[in-house]
Parts: sequence; structure tokens; C-alpha cells
Amino acid sequence: IEAALAAHIAAKKHCTEAEAQRGLENRDPRVAEILDGITVLDPAVGSGAFLLGMLDRLSALRRDNSSVARKRRVLQQSLFGVDRNAAAVRLTELRLWLAVISDDRSDNPASVRPLPNLDCLIRQGDSLFEPTGLAPGLHSQDQQLVARLSRARQQVFTASGPDKPALARQLRQMERQALECSFEAAEQHHRRIISDYLRQAREPDLFGHRRGLDRALRTCLTQERLTLRRLRHEHRRVVREGEIPWFHYQSAFADVFARGGFDVVIGNPPWLRSEAIPGATRMQLSARYRWWRRQGRTYGNSPDLAVAFLERAFELAAPNAIVAMLVPVKVATAGYGPAARHALASACTLHVLADLTGREEAVFEATVYPLAVVASKSTPADDQRVRTALSTASRHHIPQSTLRGGGPWVLTARGGLPEVLADLERLYPVLSEALTCHLGVKTGLNRVFLNPPADIEQHLLRWAVRGQDVRAFVCRPKVRLLWTHDERGAPIAQLPIKARAYLAQHDSALRARRDYGGGPPWCLFRA
Repeated sequence: IEAALAAHIAAKKHCTEAEAQRGLENRDPRVAEILDGITVLDPAVGSGAFLLGMLDRLSALRRDNSSVARKRRVLQQSLFGVDRNAAAVRLTELRLWLAVISDDRSDNPASVRPLPNLDCLIRQGDSLFEPTGLAPGLHSQDQQLVARLSRARQQVFTASGPDKPALARQLRQMERQALECSFEAAEQHHRRIISDYLRQAREPDLFGHRRGLDRALRTCLTQERLTLRRLRHEHRRVVREGEIPWFHYQSAFADVFARGGFDVVIGNPPWLRSEAIPGATRMQLSARYRWWRRQGRTYGNSPDLAVAFLERAFELAAPNAIVAMLVPVKVATAGYGPAARHALASACTLHVLADLTGREEAVFEATVYPLAVVASKSTPADDQRVRTALSTASRHHIPQSTLRGGGPWVLTARGGLPEVLADLERLYPVLSEALTCHLGVKTGLNRVFLNPPADIEQHLLRWAVRGQDVRAFVCRPKVRLLWTHDERGAPIAQLPIKARAYLAQHDSALRARRDYGGGPPWCLFRA
């Protein structure tokens, strides 16, 4: 949060991020003015941790009024959240309400103002998918409607008593009107594309003959016509039913997008390996998100769901806005990451790329390997340097120009790992004669193979040495691995009774693993 706000302030004040950080800490009035009315979105709000942190930081900057009034004002103007899970939305609302109430020192309950209505700001919906054809940027430009919608949301926020249902219905009606405007803009956009394809078909080639609809042009034209047909169908559905059947950012927050988008998009999106995502959803993601498309067909080359959220965050952000996300650190090096790495390093201004694994500044209850990404939606300067720690006091920077091209990122300062790697390359001919590197074991189904039942035959159990168990000169394994291979590394043809009975319960899941290609269903991969 602090790194994102410092980057935003530095861009507005044309100062360094360290100076912006000091302004935040000292509650500089100029910093408070810059952040007054800032719009912040968490597209996968979860339990609301990032919005709560933003509420504390932004409300603390203002010196006027009571803390309760400041927090209400920040809530009303600045904070937005979306999540597919209804329970997460309700939990976020509850935590934000408690943050407001906890500062109210009134002894008389009757004097406490009604809680703000957050359901117009914290919405249930899918951040990743909108109706087919409603591409980012194709939204309402009706300024009068946008102004009315903004006023209506503010009225709903403070409404109480019998006025609240009528105002909420009015807001939903305006959101529907905004969606209809988006449909009309999208339909016009796709009609123009179809007209352009037909014009290309009628144009003469170098020999004066009409080009006609060749295979490539016919494929594009068919796709556009299908998209236009689906758009018209969904448009008629919205008009007929009078309600929005799915969540649409540019309709729900039309006033924000009239200004270009959100000033800050921040969060910790779901980390979900592609193997755990249904096949139909994987196809949708590949069609919708360029960074998510698979690079080759080898194991592990389908990206984590967090990559799609990262790309979506930049779509929802305004020009020059800040995107601050916690994503798996594998994004920096994995085979599925070239598209994301290339886009981030060449088209965005990177402020922070910090591997937080094991850092004291980022203590997580779960065992995770997070990468903090803080970037501006702007073209980078030629001399842009990227901080490899969250703190603005850090002296560890790397040139952004060295990160371009999509190759793996070495996120360390000069004088450290790059020199070690260079030495290893020089020594490689010697080392390769004595050492052979192995990747290790991929189970494809950790919940079955790690810490199996205690009555499993003991000679099949091994200590599982994971990356998180290893420190300098020390290894402390904590979980057991069900080892179903013989001393040569081949799958055991016939397992003992208890192990066979246990694995038989998971037979379908074992056979559904991505790398499984026949043989005993209990085989492991890259062993």
C-alpha cells in the first residue's frame, strides 16, 4: 500500500518516491491534497485487507474533522472492491463498518450516524470476464448519465430508512442505462470492423482485380459477425429483463471510467495453478488474456490465475495509474511468464519487483513465495531503475532495460547473484563432470502424496525436501512423501496392500493429472 501510494504521489509531485514516502509519513498537506478523491480498486477483495489498509492510510492524512468523519469520506470517495464470493463481499463490508464504528466514542447509541451503505462500492461479480465483445474502453460516454450515476451512488451511500430501497433501485436503473450505452458503443465498434473487412474485400490488388474474401479475411469476418450477434442477443436480454445479469465494471463504476479508470489497482488475487482450473475456464482465459496463453505444451507452462488478474488490473487502471499486486514469484522466471514479463518491462514503468519470500517485512501465515509488483501504466523512461525491495530506503535497484525481452528476471542488485552466475558459467565445464542436476519430483496431486495416512507401509515413506525446508547449510523437512517408485526410479508394479487401497480411493484424480500418460496411476513425474 505504501509503495503504491508513494509511486502515485511521486508521479503527481514530480519528486522521488523517497520524498513522497516522507510526505506520507509527515502528513504533508500537499500529499493529502493529491490523495483527496483518489480511486482505489481491489478486484479480488477477499476479506478486505487492502481496502482496510488504504482506509487507515488515507484517513490519517487529513487533519480536519473527526477520524470517523474522515473515514466515512474516504469510504464514500475512494474505495472500491469486487469479488465473486458473496461471503467475501459481506465480510469486507463488515470489516469496513467496524473500522468506522471503532473510532466513534459516543456514549449514546442514538447519536451514532447510520452505517454507510457499502453495497454500491463493494460488489459481487467476476473481475476477469465481461460479456463477449464488451472490450475494455467500449463504455458509456454520456456525461450527463455519468454525473447522475455518481450523485445517485453518493445518495445511496448515506441513505437510511424508507428512502434507501428507492434510491438503490434508481442507481441500478442508471447502471443498466450505462450498460446499454456500452452495448451500443460495442455494436458500433464491431460494425465498423465488419465494414472495414468488406471494404478490404472490394479493394483491387496490384493487378487491378478485386481481392475478394480470402480465407484469412473470411475467418476474421465470421468471428466479428458472431461477436456482433452475441452482443445483440445480450443487449436484447438486458432490455427485456430490465436487470443486469452479470457484473460489468464500466456500468457499475461508470463515473470512474469516465475519468479513464482507477488511480490505483491493488490486491492479492487468487493464486490458482492452471491444473486446478476447469478446462472450459482455461479456454476462456486463453481467449481473453494475452499474458495467460500457454507457451508450448510442457509441464508447468500454463500460468497461474494471478497472471490473468495482473493483466486485467492494467485494463482497469487509468493512464499513468498504479498497479500494485502480490503474485507468485514464479512469474519472474517460469516458462509461462514471457508474455507478462515482456509487457511489464517494455510497456509499463516498473517501480518495485520485490521477492518477499522469507523477508521480515512480509510475514505470511501460510508458506508462500510472493512477488510484489508495483508499476505505472505508462511508458518507461530509458534510465528507469527498479527497486527490488518494498522500502524506498532500499539501495538495491536494477535497470528496467535489462528486464526486457521476456526472459527470466534476476531480481538482485549488482555485486551479488549476477557475478556468481557468471562465475558458475565459467566453471561449468569442470562442474558438469562431477555434478548432475535434477529437478526432483512432481506429484501432480500433493494432497494425496504428501503426509499420507499413518498406517501406510513405512518402507514407502520418504522425507519430502521442499524449497521452503532449505536454508543455508541446513535442511529441515517437515512432511512425508509417499514414494511409489523403486531404487531405479521406475514406478513399482505392485504396491503393498494398504498403499494400494489408499491410492485406489483417488484413482480418477491420479489419472486426471496433466502429466499422466499411462502406466500405473501412482507414478510420479520427473523423478
